[in-house]
Amino acid sequence: MSESPTIIEKTRAAVARYFESALQKHRAGEDPFKVVGSYAADMDCALADLFERQFAAGEDISLVAVGGYGRRELCPYSDLDILILRESRAHDAEIQRFVTLLWDCGFDLGHSVRTLAECYEYMVDNPITGATLLENSLVAGSRRLYKRFLSSVVDRYRRKEGSKFAASKIEQIRVSLDTEGRTIYILEPHLKDGVGALRDIQRVLWVENIRNGSIGFEGFSPKSVVSPERVISLREAYVFYLRVRCELHFLTGGRQEILENESVRQVAKNLFYDGDGRRSVEGLMADYFYHARNTYQFLKYYIEASADLPLGQRLKRRFFVNPVGSYLRFYNGKLYLRVEPPAESIAEEVVGFFVEAHRLDCPLSQELREWIRDRLANDKIDFTRSMVINRVLLSILREESGVSKVLRGMRRTGVLSRIIPEFSGLEGLVNFGGHHHYTVDEHTLRTLEKLDSLQREDVTEEGRPFREIFQSLRDPVPLRLALLLHDIGKAFEGNHEVSGSDAAGLICERFGLAEETADTIEFLVYRHLRMFKVSERQDYSEAGVIESFARLVGSEERLKMLYLMT
Repeated sequence: MSESPTIIEKTRAAVARYFESALQKHRAGEDPFKVVGSYAADMDCALADLFERQFAAGEDISLVAVGGYGRRELCPYSDLDILILRESRAHDAEIQRFVTLLWDCGFDLGHSVRTLAECYEYMVDNPITGATLLENSLVAGSRRLYKRFLSSVVDRYRRKEGSKFAASKIEQIRVSLDTEGRTIYILEPHLKDGVGALRDIQRVLWVENIRNGSIGFEGFSPKSVVSPERVISLREAYVFYLRVRCELHFLTGGRQEILENESVRQVAKNLFYDGDGRRSVEGLMADYFYHARNTYQFLKYYIEASADLPLGQRLKRRFFVNPVGSYLRFYNGKLYLRVEPPAESIAEEVVGFFVEAHRLDCPLSQELREWIRDRLANDKIDFTRSMVINRVLLSILREESGVSKVLRGMRRTGVLSRIIPEFSGLEGLVNFGGHHHYTVDEHTLRTLEKLDSLQREDVTEEGRPFREIFQSLRDPVPLRLALLLHDIGKAFEGNHEVSGSDAAGLICERFGLAEETADTIEFLVYRHLRMFKVSERQDYSEAGVIESFARLVGSEERLKMLYLMT
């Protein structure tokens, strides 16, 4: 029998009120957990009313919220993920009518109909999507059946499949972070599935759920591999992402998950970021990249700490090690801190850690990276006054390959901006007016990666002429340092080529570079767009264009470097 249009209309009206209530709470700046939690509770009321119209009290059937809805996080345009749990293969007709009614009422459903045995089988066979059943909440129907679901499905799965599940989720986090081409430093981040975004954090919560039976951030066990302070930082990031995601849904009127250029100004305005359009956007994106960096570091640490969980491995790493230099030890392909260097030489030694990592072609452990970050945060260590550090950085820039990897590691730990403080202004800096897909600092490091790629054995046929030019340079330092500094002016007001050239001159002076080398670097920073402009905007077949450009460049060595930069 078909439902009365009145029921459908009443339900639609109620859902509209719930949506408006969520919008008002969001616009008032309420905690996003409360916004999405109260919206989920409101949806419970609507669904429970419809469910109870279809199924008599006491029947062996339950309506269970799962996934995001089950953990009480229902964003404005997210699907309603529901499980219709039944004792046996019964109620087919009633279930079909109920689902049809939900569609008629306008709900966007993700639904399944399963018995207890089918739920367990599904979780075992589908470890990726089966995680949705871990997060659940009874909406309506048989509480007795729901309790059996918790004990015979969820708890059983946790006991029997927990270790395998946790390992798979940690591997998914690792793949998310380490897949080539993926980065947190993208101008249009994906709030749900991006690197270190909501989904990666949820995977951590699933692992904690499986290991400790905990739910949410408050449920982290004292036995967890991370400290309470790290959990607080992770929760702050999640709150920020969730707030921005809700705003995107409300603003676009749909399931929009990407913070796109077209919407970012309005998002910043609606989330109360001060200033004109550009300043408010910079404020929003600065917060995004702050939380993204913290989350990335948390996840890296979590992966490493989880892998080291067995006591035997921890003891082996501590006592059976290969010393590296005076302060490091090598274990399982990574460098760990063995002894803390003395305070008076800590800056030089920290930079030396990266030299050792490059020499051994291995990464610093996340534990060591965290130690470096903590020391930089707690100690006012001046890296700019040490000529030893300057010489070390120049020697790194002179290496044949792997330079970008070293600089990326320095950026990740905050060391690079301590050596070159001007670089800190580029970190997380967005430039929507240009042709970049990444933040300015990420774009800068990718140019250096591109240069490094010319030295690889598998360089493409197209890249070989560029490699020959690069290998013919007398000294790679001017080119590499110019690439590192070519957008440094974007951290300052005015023409970025002019301010960048001025900043480059001061940096070269601090590094004690010869006047000719410094002049070349300043020229490359100031003119790094010149060849592009000539080739794209001028007819170089016209008399005088090439001659004028040649006089501007001045030497074949500079021409080679400018060509490679372009």
